Amino acid sequence: MNELNNLDGEKIIIFHLLKNPAYFARVFSKLEENNFKKVETKTIYQYIKKFHKNFEKSPSIKELALFMMESGLDKNLKQNVFNYIKTELKNEQDIKNFDFLIQFTQRHLKKISLMDAILESVDELKQKDDIENDIIVKFEKALNYNFDTDLGLEFHNDLENRFKKYQEEFRKISTGINVLDDLLGGGFRSKTLNLFLAPSHGGKTALKIAVSAGMSLQKKNGLYISLEMEEAEILKRFDANLLYTQLHEFDNMSWDVYKSKYDKVKDYVGKFFVKEYPAGGFSVFDLQFLKDEIENEHNIKLDYIVIDYLNLMKSTRAKLSQGSYTYFKSIAEELHGFAKQNDIIIISSSQMNRSSYNNTEAGMENISESIGVIATADFAASMLSNEELRQQKQIILKADKNRYTGKLEKVLLEVDFSRMTFKGVIDEQAGIKQINQRVNEIDNNNLPDLTSQLNASFGVPEDSTGDLKFDDTSEDDFDFGDFE
Repeated sequence: MNELNNLDGEKIIIFHLLKNPAYFARVFSKLEENNFKKVETKTIYQYIKKFHKNFEKSPSIKELALFMMESGLDKNLKQNVFNYIKTELKNEQDIKNFDFLIQFTQRHLKKISLMDAILESVDELKQKDDIENDIIVKFEKALNYNFDTDLGLEFHNDLENRFKKYQEEFRKISTGINVLDDLLGGGFRSKTLNLFLAPSHGGKTALKIAVSAGMSLQKKNGLYISLEMEEAEILKRFDANLLYTQLHEFDNMSWDVYKSKYDKVKDYVGKFFVKEYPAGGFSVFDLQFLKDEIENEHNIKLDYIVIDYLNLMKSTRAKLSQGSYTYFKSIAEELHGFAKQNDIIIISSSQMNRSSYNNTEAGMENISESIGVIATADFAASMLSNEELRQQKQIILKADKNRYTGKLEKVLLEVDFSRMTFKGVIDEQAGIKQINQRVNEIDNNNLPDLTSQLNASFGVPEDSTGDLKFDDTSEDDFDFGDFE
Protein backbone atom coordinates (compact mmCIF):
# COMPACT_ATOMS: atom_id res chain seq x y z
CA MET A 1 0.00 0.00 0.00
CA ASN A 2 2.88 2.40 0.80
CA GLU A 3 4.37 1.66 -2.64
CA LEU A 4 1.08 2.79 -4.20
CA ASN A 5 1.17 5.99 -2.19
CA ASN A 6 4.66 6.76 -3.47
CA LEU A 7 3.76 6.41 -7.14
CA ASP A 8 3.35 9.63 -9.14
CA GLY A 9 -0.36 9.43 -9.93
CA GLU A 10 -0.47 12.45 -12.24
CA LYS A 11 2.40 11.17 -14.36
CA ILE A 12 0.89 7.68 -14.61
CA ILE A 13 -2.48 9.07 -15.72
CA ILE A 14 -1.00 11.43 -18.34
CA PHE A 15 1.35 8.74 -19.71
CA HIS A 16 -1.40 6.18 -20.19
CA LEU A 17 -3.79 8.74 -21.69
CA LEU A 18 -1.17 9.16 -24.43
CA LYS A 19 -0.17 5.51 -24.75
CA ASN A 20 -3.27 3.42 -24.13
CA PRO A 21 -6.45 4.13 -26.18
CA ALA A 22 -8.54 1.72 -24.04
CA TYR A 23 -7.47 3.57 -20.89
CA PHE A 24 -8.24 6.91 -22.55
CA ALA A 25 -11.73 5.72 -23.49
CA ARG A 26 -12.46 4.61 -19.93
CA VAL A 27 -10.95 7.47 -17.93
CA PHE A 28 -10.85 10.67 -19.97
CA SER A 29 -14.50 11.72 -19.55
CA LYS A 30 -14.15 11.59 -15.75
CA LEU A 31 -11.10 13.83 -15.54
CA GLU A 32 -11.06 17.53 -14.68
CA GLU A 33 -8.29 20.12 -14.63
CA ASN A 34 -8.26 20.27 -10.84
CA ASN A 35 -7.21 16.59 -10.77
CA PHE A 36 -3.76 17.81 -11.79
CA LYS A 37 -1.77 19.97 -9.38
CA LYS A 38 1.54 20.23 -11.25
CA VAL A 39 1.75 22.97 -13.88
CA GLU A 40 3.24 20.58 -16.45
CA THR A 41 0.65 17.79 -16.08
CA LYS A 42 -2.22 20.30 -15.94
CA THR A 43 -0.99 21.92 -19.17
CA ILE A 44 -0.56 18.58 -20.93
CA TYR A 45 -4.09 17.56 -19.88
CA GLN A 46 -5.47 20.86 -21.23
CA TYR A 47 -3.87 20.21 -24.63
CA ILE A 48 -4.96 16.57 -24.71
CA LYS A 49 -8.48 17.89 -24.18
CA LYS A 50 -8.09 20.46 -26.99
CA PHE A 51 -6.64 17.83 -29.34
CA HIS A 52 -9.53 15.46 -28.62
CA LYS A 53 -12.07 18.22 -29.24
CA ASN A 54 -10.47 19.07 -32.61
CA PHE A 55 -9.76 15.57 -33.91
CA GLU A 56 -12.11 13.36 -31.84
CA LYS A 57 -9.30 10.96 -30.89
CA SER A 58 -6.58 10.64 -28.27
CA PRO A 59 -3.16 11.97 -29.31
CA SER A 60 0.12 10.07 -29.22
CA ILE A 61 3.04 11.72 -27.45
CA LYS A 62 4.47 12.85 -30.80
CA GLU A 63 1.13 14.22 -32.01
CA LEU A 64 0.67 16.12 -28.77
CA ALA A 65 4.17 17.65 -28.99
CA LEU A 66 3.54 18.87 -32.55
CA PHE A 67 0.11 20.19 -31.55
CA MET A 68 1.58 22.13 -28.65
CA MET A 69 4.50 23.38 -30.77
CA GLU A 70 2.03 25.22 -33.02
CA SER A 71 0.07 26.68 -30.08
CA GLY A 72 0.40 30.10 -28.53
CA LEU A 73 1.58 28.67 -25.22
CA ASP A 74 3.98 30.83 -23.20
CA LYS A 75 7.55 30.11 -24.33
CA ASN A 76 8.93 29.28 -20.88
CA LEU A 77 5.97 27.11 -19.96
CA LYS A 78 6.19 25.34 -23.32
CA GLN A 79 9.88 24.58 -22.68
CA ASN A 80 9.13 23.24 -19.21
CA VAL A 81 6.39 21.00 -20.58
CA PHE A 82 8.63 19.63 -23.35
CA ASN A 83 11.37 18.93 -20.82
CA TYR A 84 8.81 17.07 -18.69
CA ILE A 85 7.76 14.99 -21.71
CA LYS A 86 11.37 14.16 -22.62
CA THR A 87 12.53 13.29 -19.11
CA GLU A 88 9.54 12.10 -17.13
CA LEU A 89 7.19 10.57 -19.70
CA LYS A 90 9.97 9.08 -21.83
CA ASN A 91 11.18 6.92 -18.95
CA GLU A 92 7.73 5.95 -17.65
CA GLN A 93 6.86 2.24 -17.79
CA ASP A 94 3.61 1.00 -19.30
CA ILE A 95 1.41 -0.78 -16.74
CA LYS A 96 0.19 -3.94 -18.47
CA ASN A 97 -2.39 -4.98 -15.84
CA PHE A 98 -5.37 -2.94 -17.00
CA ASP A 99 -7.57 -3.70 -13.98
CA PHE A 100 -4.81 -2.60 -11.62
CA LEU A 101 -4.28 0.57 -13.65
CA ILE A 102 -7.99 1.47 -13.42
CA GLN A 103 -8.04 0.68 -9.69
CA PHE A 104 -4.96 2.84 -9.09
CA THR A 105 -6.48 5.73 -11.08
CA GLN A 106 -9.71 5.57 -9.08
CA ARG A 107 -7.81 5.57 -5.81
CA HIS A 108 -5.59 8.49 -6.82
CA LEU A 109 -8.48 10.64 -8.03
CA LYS A 110 -10.51 9.96 -4.89
CA LYS A 111 -7.56 11.00 -2.74
CA ILE A 112 -7.02 14.24 -4.67
CA SER A 113 -10.74 15.07 -4.74
CA LEU A 114 -11.19 14.38 -1.02
CA MET A 115 -8.34 16.74 -0.20
CA ASP A 116 -9.93 19.42 -2.39
CA ALA A 117 -13.35 18.82 -0.76
CA ILE A 118 -11.87 19.19 2.72
CA LEU A 119 -10.04 22.44 1.87
CA GLU A 120 -13.07 23.93 0.07
CA SER A 121 -15.40 23.00 2.94
CA VAL A 122 -13.13 24.64 5.50
CA ASP A 123 -13.06 27.85 3.46
CA GLU A 124 -16.86 27.85 3.04
CA LEU A 125 -17.48 27.19 6.74
CA LYS A 126 -15.54 30.34 7.54
CA GLN A 127 -17.93 32.34 5.39
CA LYS A 128 -21.34 30.79 6.24
CA ASP A 129 -22.84 28.15 8.50
CA ASP A 130 -25.70 26.52 6.59
CA ILE A 131 -23.75 24.53 3.97
CA GLU A 132 -24.32 20.96 5.19
CA ASN A 133 -25.85 19.77 1.90
CA ASP A 134 -23.11 21.46 -0.14
CA ILE A 135 -20.40 19.72 1.87
CA ILE A 136 -22.07 16.31 1.52
CA VAL A 137 -22.34 16.81 -2.26
CA LYS A 138 -18.62 17.66 -2.43
CA PHE A 139 -17.64 14.51 -0.55
CA GLU A 140 -20.00 12.27 -2.53
CA LYS A 141 -18.60 13.64 -5.78
CA ALA A 142 -15.08 13.02 -4.49
CA LEU A 143 -15.94 9.37 -3.83
CA ASN A 144 -17.78 8.86 -7.12
CA TYR A 145 -14.82 7.95 -9.34
CA ASN A 146 -15.74 4.54 -10.69
CA PHE A 147 -14.34 3.39 -14.03
CA ASP A 148 -16.35 0.24 -14.58
CA THR A 149 -14.35 -2.22 -16.70
CA ASP A 150 -17.51 -3.95 -17.91
CA LEU A 151 -18.66 -2.35 -21.18
CA GLY A 152 -21.95 -4.25 -21.13
CA LEU A 153 -23.39 -6.45 -23.87
CA GLU A 154 -23.23 -5.69 -27.60
CA PHE A 155 -25.93 -7.00 -29.93
CA HIS A 156 -23.67 -8.74 -32.50
CA ASN A 157 -20.65 -9.77 -30.44
CA ASP A 158 -22.28 -11.08 -27.26
CA LEU A 159 -24.94 -13.36 -28.72
CA GLU A 160 -24.11 -16.50 -26.72
CA ASN A 161 -23.45 -14.64 -23.48
CA ARG A 162 -26.69 -12.71 -23.85
CA PHE A 163 -28.69 -15.87 -24.56
CA LYS A 164 -27.29 -17.50 -21.41
CA LYS A 165 -28.50 -14.53 -19.39
CA TYR A 166 -32.00 -15.03 -20.81
CA GLN A 167 -31.97 -18.54 -19.36
CA GLU A 168 -30.68 -17.53 -15.95
CA GLU A 169 -33.03 -17.07 -13.04
CA PHE A 170 -32.80 -13.70 -11.37
CA ARG A 171 -31.64 -13.87 -7.78
CA LYS A 172 -34.89 -13.36 -5.93
CA ILE A 173 -35.86 -13.31 -2.28
CA SER A 174 -39.39 -14.39 -1.43
CA THR A 175 -41.39 -11.93 0.67
CA GLY A 176 -43.13 -14.76 2.52
CA ILE A 177 -46.48 -13.49 1.19
CA ASN A 178 -47.61 -15.72 -1.68
CA VAL A 179 -49.82 -13.26 -3.55
CA LEU A 180 -47.13 -10.55 -3.38
CA ASP A 181 -44.53 -13.01 -4.66
CA ASP A 182 -46.88 -13.81 -7.55
CA LEU A 183 -46.94 -10.14 -8.56
CA LEU A 184 -43.13 -10.01 -8.33
CA GLY A 185 -42.48 -13.24 -10.20
CA GLY A 186 -41.08 -14.97 -7.12
CA GLY A 187 -39.83 -12.18 -4.88
CA PHE A 188 -37.78 -9.00 -4.70
CA ARG A 189 -34.59 -8.74 -6.78
CA SER A 190 -31.36 -7.02 -5.85
CA LYS A 191 -30.51 -3.61 -7.35
CA THR A 192 -34.14 -2.48 -7.06
CA LEU A 193 -36.15 0.16 -5.19
CA ASN A 194 -39.56 -1.05 -4.02
CA LEU A 195 -42.29 1.08 -2.46
CA PHE A 196 -45.51 0.51 -0.54
CA LEU A 197 -47.96 3.42 -0.68
CA ALA A 198 -50.71 4.06 1.86
CA PRO A 199 -52.50 6.90 3.63
CA SER A 200 -51.62 7.73 7.21
CA HIS A 201 -52.16 4.72 9.52
CA GLY A 202 -52.59 2.51 6.46
CA GLY A 203 -50.29 -0.32 7.58
CA LYS A 204 -47.05 0.61 5.78
CA THR A 205 -44.80 -0.17 8.75
CA ALA A 206 -46.62 -3.44 9.48
CA LEU A 207 -46.21 -4.65 5.88
CA LYS A 208 -42.53 -3.71 5.77
CA ILE A 209 -41.96 -5.64 9.01
CA ALA A 210 -43.89 -8.65 7.67
CA VAL A 211 -41.79 -8.66 4.49
CA SER A 212 -38.60 -8.27 6.56
CA ALA A 213 -39.56 -11.26 8.65
CA GLY A 214 -40.42 -13.29 5.55
CA MET A 215 -37.01 -12.65 4.00
CA SER A 216 -35.17 -13.16 7.29
CA LEU A 217 -36.74 -16.61 7.63
CA GLN A 218 -34.78 -17.56 4.50
CA LYS A 219 -31.52 -16.78 6.35
CA LYS A 220 -31.21 -13.45 4.53
CA ASN A 221 -29.52 -10.57 6.31
CA GLY A 222 -31.38 -7.30 6.64
CA LEU A 223 -31.11 -3.76 7.95
CA TYR A 224 -34.16 -1.77 9.05
CA ILE A 225 -33.80 2.02 9.24
CA SER A 226 -36.50 3.60 11.41
CA LEU A 227 -37.10 7.33 11.09
CA GLU A 228 -40.21 7.31 13.32
CA MET A 229 -40.23 4.55 15.93
CA GLU A 230 -37.51 3.55 18.36
CA GLU A 231 -35.45 0.47 17.68
CA ALA A 232 -36.96 -1.72 20.43
CA GLU A 233 -40.49 -1.08 19.13
CA ILE A 234 -39.52 -2.20 15.63
CA LEU A 235 -37.90 -5.36 17.01
CA LYS A 236 -40.98 -6.01 19.15
CA ARG A 237 -43.11 -6.04 16.00
CA PHE A 238 -40.53 -8.21 14.26
CA ASP A 239 -40.75 -10.62 17.21
CA ALA A 240 -44.56 -10.60 17.03
CA ASN A 241 -44.40 -11.87 13.45
CA LEU A 242 -41.62 -14.43 13.85
CA LEU A 243 -42.85 -15.79 17.19
CA TYR A 244 -46.49 -15.54 16.10
CA THR A 245 -47.29 -13.73 19.33
CA GLN A 246 -49.70 -10.85 19.84
CA LEU A 247 -47.98 -7.60 20.74
CA HIS A 248 -49.77 -7.12 24.05
CA GLU A 249 -48.61 -10.57 25.23
CA PHE A 250 -45.02 -9.33 25.53
CA ASP A 251 -46.07 -6.92 28.29
CA ASN A 252 -46.51 -9.67 30.89
CA MET A 253 -44.47 -12.46 29.32
CA SER A 254 -41.79 -14.11 31.45
CA TRP A 255 -38.19 -14.24 30.27
CA ASP A 256 -38.28 -18.06 30.17
CA VAL A 257 -41.32 -18.11 27.87
CA TYR A 258 -39.82 -15.44 25.59
CA LYS A 259 -36.46 -17.23 25.43
CA SER A 260 -38.20 -20.53 24.67
CA LYS A 261 -40.08 -18.97 21.74
CA TYR A 262 -36.90 -17.36 20.44
CA ASP A 263 -34.92 -20.62 20.67
CA LYS A 264 -37.43 -22.33 18.38
CA VAL A 265 -36.81 -19.92 15.48
CA LYS A 266 -33.28 -18.56 16.00
CA ASP A 267 -31.58 -21.10 13.73
CA TYR A 268 -33.87 -20.21 10.82
CA VAL A 269 -33.48 -16.43 10.92
CA GLY A 270 -30.76 -14.35 9.25
CA LYS A 271 -29.08 -11.36 10.86
CA PHE A 272 -31.48 -8.45 11.35
CA PHE A 273 -30.28 -5.00 12.41
CA VAL A 274 -32.44 -2.03 13.40
CA LYS A 275 -31.09 1.51 13.58
CA GLU A 276 -33.06 4.62 14.51
CA TYR A 277 -32.35 8.08 13.11
CA PRO A 278 -34.22 11.37 13.56
CA ALA A 279 -36.58 12.35 10.76
CA GLY A 280 -34.81 14.57 8.25
CA GLY A 281 -31.40 13.60 9.59
CA PHE A 282 -30.59 10.54 7.48
CA SER A 283 -29.31 10.31 3.90
CA VAL A 284 -27.77 7.73 1.57
CA PHE A 285 -24.40 9.06 2.74
CA ASP A 286 -25.23 7.80 6.27
CA LEU A 287 -26.69 4.61 4.81
CA GLN A 288 -23.49 3.74 2.95
CA PHE A 289 -21.40 4.27 6.07
CA LEU A 290 -23.72 2.19 8.25
CA LYS A 291 -23.96 -0.65 5.72
CA ASP A 292 -20.18 -0.85 5.35
CA GLU A 293 -19.69 -0.79 9.14
CA ILE A 294 -22.22 -3.58 9.74
CA GLU A 295 -20.83 -5.78 6.97
CA ASN A 296 -17.23 -5.32 8.10
CA GLU A 297 -17.98 -5.71 11.81
CA HIS A 298 -20.06 -8.89 11.40
CA ASN A 299 -18.32 -10.27 8.29
CA ILE A 300 -21.62 -10.63 6.39
CA LYS A 301 -23.31 -9.27 3.29
CA LEU A 302 -26.62 -7.50 3.73
CA ASP A 303 -29.29 -8.77 1.33
CA TYR A 304 -31.96 -6.13 1.88
CA ILE A 305 -32.49 -2.75 3.52
CA VAL A 306 -35.83 -1.34 4.68
CA ILE A 307 -36.26 2.43 5.04
CA ASP A 308 -39.21 3.52 7.19
CA TYR A 309 -39.81 5.72 5.33
CA LEU A 310 -38.51 7.52 2.21
CA ASN A 311 -40.25 10.88 2.75
CA LEU A 312 -38.51 11.30 6.12
CA MET A 313 -35.04 11.02 4.60
CA LYS A 314 -32.74 13.87 3.65
CA SER A 315 -31.52 14.44 0.09
CA THR A 316 -27.82 14.93 -0.52
CA ARG A 317 -28.36 16.73 -3.83
CA ALA A 318 -31.54 18.79 -3.60
CA LYS A 319 -33.00 21.26 -1.13
CA LEU A 320 -36.62 21.32 0.01
CA SER A 321 -36.81 24.93 -1.16
CA GLN A 322 -36.63 23.55 -4.73
CA GLY A 323 -40.08 22.03 -4.23
CA SER A 324 -41.36 18.72 -2.90
CA TYR A 325 -41.46 17.05 -6.35
CA THR A 326 -37.75 17.64 -6.98
CA TYR A 327 -36.70 17.00 -3.40
CA PHE A 328 -38.39 13.62 -2.86
CA LYS A 329 -37.67 12.44 -6.40
CA SER A 330 -34.02 13.17 -5.66
CA ILE A 331 -34.18 11.00 -2.53
CA ALA A 332 -35.74 8.16 -4.54
CA GLU A 333 -33.04 8.46 -7.21
CA GLU A 334 -30.31 8.41 -4.56
CA LEU A 335 -31.79 5.25 -3.02
CA HIS A 336 -32.17 3.61 -6.42
CA GLY A 337 -28.56 4.41 -7.26
CA PHE A 338 -27.49 3.03 -3.88
CA ALA A 339 -29.35 -0.24 -4.59
CA LYS A 340 -27.59 -0.66 -7.93
CA GLN A 341 -24.12 0.25 -6.67
CA ASN A 342 -24.40 -2.07 -3.68
CA ASP A 343 -26.29 -4.94 -5.39
CA ILE A 344 -29.00 -4.89 -2.73
CA ILE A 345 -32.78 -4.72 -2.32
CA ILE A 346 -34.22 -1.46 -1.00
CA ILE A 347 -37.77 -1.48 0.40
CA SER A 348 -39.44 1.70 1.55
CA SER A 349 -42.79 3.48 1.52
CA SER A 350 -44.40 6.81 0.78
CA GLN A 351 -47.46 8.61 2.04
CA MET A 352 -50.70 8.92 0.08
CA ASN A 353 -52.97 11.95 0.44
CA ARG A 354 -56.35 12.20 2.20
CA SER A 355 -58.33 11.43 -0.93
CA SER A 356 -56.95 7.87 -0.83
CA TYR A 357 -58.57 7.19 2.54
CA ASN A 358 -61.60 4.88 2.15
CA ASN A 359 -60.86 4.83 -1.60
CA THR A 360 -60.19 1.37 -2.99
CA GLU A 361 -59.47 2.81 -6.44
CA ALA A 362 -56.68 5.16 -5.32
CA GLY A 363 -53.21 4.77 -6.77
CA MET A 364 -49.95 6.51 -7.52
CA GLU A 365 -51.82 9.65 -8.62
CA ASN A 366 -52.72 10.03 -4.92
CA ILE A 367 -49.12 10.22 -3.74
CA SER A 368 -48.97 13.08 -1.28
CA GLU A 369 -45.66 14.84 -1.91
CA SER A 370 -43.99 13.75 -5.15
CA ILE A 371 -45.14 11.35 -7.83
CA GLY A 372 -41.51 11.49 -8.93
CA VAL A 373 -40.68 8.78 -6.39
CA ILE A 374 -42.94 6.36 -8.31
CA ALA A 375 -41.21 7.23 -11.58
CA THR A 376 -37.95 6.07 -10.01
CA ALA A 377 -39.16 2.90 -8.26
CA ASP A 378 -39.03 -0.57 -9.81
CA PHE A 379 -42.14 -1.71 -7.95
CA ALA A 380 -44.85 0.34 -6.26
CA ALA A 381 -48.06 -0.94 -4.69
CA SER A 382 -50.88 0.91 -2.95
CA MET A 383 -52.42 -0.41 0.27
CA LEU A 384 -56.13 0.38 0.08
CA SER A 385 -59.04 -0.18 2.43
CA ASN A 386 -62.37 1.11 3.69
CA GLU A 387 -64.61 0.52 6.68
CA GLU A 388 -66.05 -2.79 5.44
CA LEU A 389 -62.63 -4.23 4.61
CA ARG A 390 -61.17 -3.05 7.91
CA GLN A 391 -63.95 -4.80 9.78
CA GLN A 392 -62.93 -7.98 7.97
CA LYS A 393 -59.22 -7.30 8.71
CA GLN A 394 -58.41 -7.07 5.01
CA ILE A 395 -56.46 -4.76 2.74
CA ILE A 396 -56.33 -4.53 -1.03
CA LEU A 397 -52.78 -4.42 -2.39
CA LYS A 398 -52.83 -2.79 -5.83
CA ALA A 399 -49.71 -2.95 -8.02
CA ASP A 400 -49.34 0.51 -9.60
CA LYS A 401 -45.91 -0.01 -11.17
CA ASN A 402 -44.17 -3.31 -11.81
CA ARG A 403 -40.90 -3.70 -13.68
CA TYR A 404 -40.67 -7.30 -12.49
CA THR A 405 -43.55 -8.97 -14.33
CA GLY A 406 -45.67 -6.10 -15.63
CA LYS A 407 -48.65 -7.36 -13.61
CA LEU A 408 -50.76 -4.41 -12.49
CA GLU A 409 -53.33 -6.30 -10.48
CA LYS A 410 -55.12 -6.15 -7.15
CA VAL A 411 -54.74 -8.86 -4.53
CA LEU A 412 -56.60 -9.20 -1.25
CA LEU A 413 -54.57 -9.54 1.96
CA GLU A 414 -55.78 -10.79 5.32
CA VAL A 415 -54.12 -8.72 8.04
CA ASP A 416 -53.41 -9.47 11.68
CA PHE A 417 -51.93 -6.25 13.06
CA SER A 418 -51.59 -7.80 16.49
CA ARG A 419 -49.01 -10.23 15.09
CA MET A 420 -47.80 -8.13 12.13
CA THR A 421 -48.78 -10.81 9.61
CA PHE A 422 -50.22 -10.59 6.09
CA LYS A 423 -51.42 -13.40 3.85
CA GLY A 424 -53.45 -13.76 0.70
CA VAL A 425 -57.11 -14.51 1.31
CA ILE A 426 -56.82 -17.14 -1.44
CA ASP A 427 -53.32 -18.21 -2.43
CA GLU A 428 -54.24 -20.44 -5.39
CA GLN A 429 -53.84 -18.85 -8.80
CA ALA A 430 -57.48 -19.42 -9.73
CA GLY A 431 -58.56 -17.76 -6.52
CA ILE A 432 -56.33 -14.75 -7.16
CA LYS A 433 -57.88 -14.23 -10.59
CA GLN A 434 -61.40 -14.39 -9.18
CA ILE A 435 -60.49 -11.92 -6.43
CA ASN A 436 -59.09 -9.52 -9.02
CA GLN A 437 -62.29 -9.74 -11.04
CA ARG A 438 -64.44 -9.11 -7.98
CA VAL A 439 -62.31 -6.28 -6.61
CA ASN A 440 -62.27 -4.52 -9.97
CA GLU A 441 -66.07 -4.58 -10.02
CA ILE A 442 -66.33 -2.93 -6.62
CA ASP A 443 -67.61 0.65 -6.43
CA ASN A 444 -65.08 2.53 -4.33
CA ASN A 445 -67.73 4.28 -2.27
CA ASN A 446 -70.21 1.41 -1.83
CA LEU A 447 -68.09 -1.63 -1.10
CA PRO A 448 -70.21 -4.66 -0.15
CA ASP A 449 -69.18 -7.29 2.35
CA LEU A 450 -66.47 -8.68 0.07
CA THR A 451 -65.19 -11.33 2.47
CA SER A 452 -68.59 -12.98 2.89
CA GLN A 453 -68.93 -13.23 -0.89
CA LEU A 454 -65.44 -14.65 -1.32
CA ASN A 455 -65.81 -17.08 1.55
CA ALA A 456 -69.04 -18.34 0.04
CA SER A 457 -67.38 -18.69 -3.37
CA PHE A 458 -64.35 -20.59 -2.14
CA GLY A 459 -65.81 -22.50 0.77
CA VAL A 460 -63.74 -20.70 3.40
CA PRO A 461 -65.30 -20.63 6.91
CA GLU A 462 -66.36 -17.17 8.02
CA ASP A 463 -64.34 -15.41 10.70
CA SER A 464 -66.37 -12.80 12.55
CA THR A 465 -63.64 -11.69 14.96
CA GLY A 466 -62.74 -8.15 15.79
CA ASP A 467 -63.33 -4.70 14.49
CA LEU A 468 -60.39 -2.69 13.20
CA LYS A 469 -60.81 1.09 12.83
CA PHE A 470 -58.22 3.50 11.53
CA ASP A 471 -60.08 6.79 12.10
CA ASP A 472 -58.86 7.84 15.51
CA THR A 473 -55.91 5.55 16.29
CA SER A 474 -52.42 5.11 14.98
CA GLU A 475 -51.47 1.77 13.46
CA ASP A 476 -48.84 1.64 16.18
CA ASP A 477 -51.36 2.21 19.00
CA PHE A 478 -54.14 -0.30 18.27
CA ASP A 479 -55.75 -2.08 21.18
CA PHE A 480 -54.68 -5.53 20.04
CA GLY A 481 -56.44 -7.21 22.96
CA ASP A 482 -59.69 -6.97 20.99
CA PHE A 483 -58.31 -9.38 18.41
CA GLU A 484 -57.75 -12.38 20.65
